[in-house]
Parts: sequence; C-alpha cells; structure tokens
Amino acid sequence: MTRMEPLLSVRNLDVAFDTATGPVRAVRGLSFDVGRGEIVALVGESGSGKSNAVLGVLDLVRAPGRRTCDSILFDGQELVGMPARQMRRIRGGRIGMIFQDPMTALNPLIPVGRQLIDLARDHLGLDRAAARTRALSILARVGITAPEERMKSYPHQMSGGIRQRVMIAMALICEPDLLIADEPTTALDVTIQAQIIELVKELQAEFGLSIIWITHDLGVVATLADRVIVMYGGREIETGSADDVFNRTGHPYTQALLDSMPRIDAPEEAELRALPSGRLTSDDSGGCAFSERCPRVFDRCRVEAPPFATLAPAHQARCWLPVDTLASEDVPGASQ
Repeated sequence: MTRMEPLLSVRNLDVAFDTATGPVRAVRGLSFDVGRGEIVALVGESGSGKSNAVLGVLDLVRAPGRRTCDSILFDGQELVGMPARQMRRIRGGRIGMIFQDPMTALNPLIPVGRQLIDLARDHLGLDRAAARTRALSILARVGITAPEERMKSYPHQMSGGIRQRVMIAMALICEPDLLIADEPTTALDVTIQAQIIELVKELQAEFGLSIIWITHDLGVVATLADRVIVMYGGREIETGSADDVFNRTGHPYTQALLDSMPRIDAPEEAELRALPSGRLTSDDSGGCAFSERCPRVFDRCRVEAPPFATLAPAHQARCWLPVDTLASEDVPGASQ
C-alpha cells in the first residue's frame, strides 16, 4: 500500500530576529509533516518557538525577523519563494489561522459581519449577497446564536468565547485544507475551553481538516491530538503519537512538563513539581539546549548536542540518555 503524501511538509525552518547584540534564533532547523486529516499539536513553554514556527510557515515573519527554510511543501506546492500575491491566496484561503488573541486579531473599527463578508469576497470571488449568506451560515455553524445580530456587532461588544468563535468562523469561511490554531483557548474559562475544543473536533470531522494546534496545555493535547511535537529553544526535541509522548515519554523536558500538571488522581498532600529554573543553553556551547535545567544532565550533555534517538517506529527524542534509563530515577554520572 502506497503511503499518502503529507498535506504539509516543512524542512529545516529557521526564524531569527536581529537585535543590538546579534541575531536571536527563535526557531532552529525545524522539520515536520502534517498528514491529511491529522491533528498535530506543537507543545512547549512560552518562548519555545511554537508561534514563530507557524508564522514562518505562513511567511508572516516581519522585520526585524527573517525566515529561512529549505522547503515548505503544501499539497505538492512549494511555498518557499512563492510570489507574495500567490502566497496571500493560500493564506486565508487554503490555510486558515485562528490567532492567539481575537481582540487584537479582529479589526476593532469594523463590524465582524463585514470582516467575514470581505474575506469571502476576496478569497472566493463571491458577490456581496452570496458572501453575506455564507458568513451567516458559518457563524451559525460555529454555534453563534442570532447570527444576524452578531454580524452588526463590533469585537468589543462580544464576550471572549463569542470572539473566539468568530475567529474560528473567519478561519473556516473559505473551507481551508489546513487550520492553524494558536493557543485558541488560553484566555477562556474551562467551560468555554471545553466547548471550543468540542467544536473544533466536530468541524475537523465534518470538513476533513488537517490541524496544527499550538498550546502549552497538555490536558488539551491529550483529548485532541493525534501526534505531538514538543519544542524547546526553537527545536523539536520529541515527537510521536499522543499515546507515546504521554505514556512512554522520551525526553526529560517532556517529563518535566507532564510532572508540572495537576492530576485528579494524585494524593491530597501531593505537591506540583515545578520545572527546574535555568536559562536556555546557547548554540555556541555545542551542548543540549536543556542541559542547564535538566535534572538528569551528565557531562556529555553540556558539550555535545544530541541527535534524535528512535524509541519506536514513529517516536523520537533528542536526548543522550539510553532508552532504558529514561524511566529510571538513577542515571550514572548525573548531576545531583
């Protein structure tokens, strides 16, 4: 059986920002695929490079930042070097994005209905009446009641949950093949978060979407993602199915993220384990970026960057620890 080509294939993506003291690399040599109909989660702390990675894919990095990449194939089309006008047709048309903060992503001076209508007219070539009908339909589909009235509203007149649903409607109005969701539930209470996640699941099944879901919330990942990419210091440090990453964790950083999550089955007196403090190790050191914070660091980690180790057919981790010691508490030569 021939393996289906991925919808999105990214190879050796770098995003850097020029500063007074030299360039800061926010994304470093990132490569990943997104299959058709697959939900891939990009996971990591704030500053790990998740959002800059997708901005790099969409060619939305602006000065003083710059993107370099060997290849970004989307449905067989090469996006690197694509003319700006053609790339703009891909963005918003075949690739939809839910930005992190709808209050800043939506235009505060224009009613949301007009924003939806303009998007449909621009990308789909519809006349105003057809675009309005489509906007009303997608607002109703994402669970917004009285869409006729909501079309007249400005963003500041809506709750956070409704604004987020409007952002989802904007991302889906052109029926994209790929949806990128940049921490879309971060500012919402847990009840609204659950509603948004359930809505995304329904829409993914209905439209056959591929999804990149950016988050630091591993609880969301466990309920949503097919595959997980853990990022640290701009690099992909572990990748695998959600089951592999959660139940057969291959990197101390991933384990530290899991340990910092509250668990309902933990004893009442149990304390959350905070991620160790420390700074990101620079590229100049040649060592593992996580070495200053790693509770299992040993000498080799500080001087030599680890390659990917294969833990299972589709599960890899960038770590020097032998596979059979990753679940062990005692690592010979580890720092105390």
